[in-house]
Amino acid sequence: MSRQQRNKLILALVLTLLCALMALVPFNGLEAQGKGVLIIFMWAILMWIVRPIPEYLVGVLAAAVMAIFFGMKANVVAGFSTSGWWLCLWAGFIGAVIKFSGLGERVAYWILVKLTRNELSANYATSLANTVLSLMIPSNTARGAVMSPICDNICEGMGYKRGDHKGDAAIMLSNLYTNTTNTWLFYTAVGANAIGMALVEEVTGQSISWTGWLKATCIPAGIIVLIIPLLTHFLFSGKKGEKRDVNIAFAKKKLEAMGPLSVKEKKAALYFVLTLLAFCTNGIHHIAPDYIVFVTIFLMLCPGIGVCSFKDVGPNFAWPAFIQLGFAMSLATCVNKTGGFQWLVDAMFTSNPVFAAMSPSVFITIWLSFVVVSHIIFAGMNAMEAVMVPVSMTMAAALGFDGYTMGLLTVMAIAPSANFLPFNSAPNLIYASTDRFSTAQQLKGAIPIAILVILGMVFLVNVWLPVIGIL
Repeated sequence: MSRQQRNKLILALVLTLLCALMALVPFNGLEAQGKGVLIIFMWAILMWIVRPIPEYLVGVLAAAVMAIFFGMKANVVAGFSTSGWWLCLWAGFIGAVIKFSGLGERVAYWILVKLTRNELSANYATSLANTVLSLMIPSNTARGAVMSPICDNICEGMGYKRGDHKGDAAIMLSNLYTNTTNTWLFYTAVGANAIGMALVEEVTGQSISWTGWLKATCIPAGIIVLIIPLLTHFLFSGKKGEKRDVNIAFAKKKLEAMGPLSVKEKKAALYFVLTLLAFCTNGIHHIAPDYIVFVTIFLMLCPGIGVCSFKDVGPNFAWPAFIQLGFAMSLATCVNKTGGFQWLVDAMFTSNPVFAAMSPSVFITIWLSFVVVSHIIFAGMNAMEAVMVPVSMTMAAALGFDGYTMGLLTVMAIAPSANFLPFNSAPNLIYASTDRFSTAQQLKGAIPIAILVILGMVFLVNVWLPVIGIL
């Protein structure tokens, strides 16, 4: 056992003991069942942050305790029956199929070859490739796995030595930040968006279309995506006046080795375009995205007309992540049903006269800023969705605000902000494993981006969403 793993286990044991001691603390106004379920949920969140064991096992254990000792039974698997969970599952399969076909890598290398001229253009080219892939591959972890080695090869071609953390940090961090921010731009860019909106729909009965999401986010998210390459170039590029040749021969060789578009790639491209068109025309046919991806998966896996078989992508599919997603949603449902979120909101917000006296726009702005900054303590967006989204809607109901608007904005605030530290997300760890930047450098760049995101949220609340009729 490594020293790091041993420290994680020790910390997990300490936190588990503290959670157990919480049972001795009176939760005035919350019944025993609700108190127990809330404590178990808080324990699960802490374990997802510390990661002493795989996340899905934390979910399994927490669900078992809730079912056996607190009578939740069917509620501990309720998340697996939601449309949001199925949308994430099948969207993940679509991304895996596109990656299997080779189409994703081809698009990335083609953009790199066409646009790269210098270090700044390399930043923009890799960020553009990542954003295009966010349409095709609905997983920022999968995109990180595709783009990270490409960025690493560019750094190598410019002569940067791994571990020096000099100019190579610019390209790698530019792509890391873009990989997170474009999850705000497109509804299907990451599963957490669908998870969060499934929780919103469960409570409010309202949902948002793919085009509705893009209409809401295109201005603030699009501007930030455009600023990121320039910002990282300014903060982390090589010495002033120093010019390095960007050698992208590896990308040209890769494209040559791929040859012309294969039949698999053509089919994957066709089904992707059809899916995107179906998303964009939701206002005409009114078919929900989770049903659209059912059809796409059928076409992609169907013998004869498909791209591949289930056997081809099944072994490499991230099953543990989707198990954890389902349990995260289920545990949040249990807490909500037993009054835990209402109790938290009453204790923290509705009993505070300062918050009660605020106007909706001021309070929402403060809340969304809190959500963005809170990313620094979370490992992944899914745990945040399970906590923040139900709390936000319970809080909205208590303060007389619109629950759907509060829930939607909270999901949007969670999407682009997992930038602060390597452990905040799996893609961050993938990029960090290249040893092209330090943790301090990542935090240095993440802070101004977080400020930009908060400003974007202020713009949404006070300007843009009222214009398009959401607020």
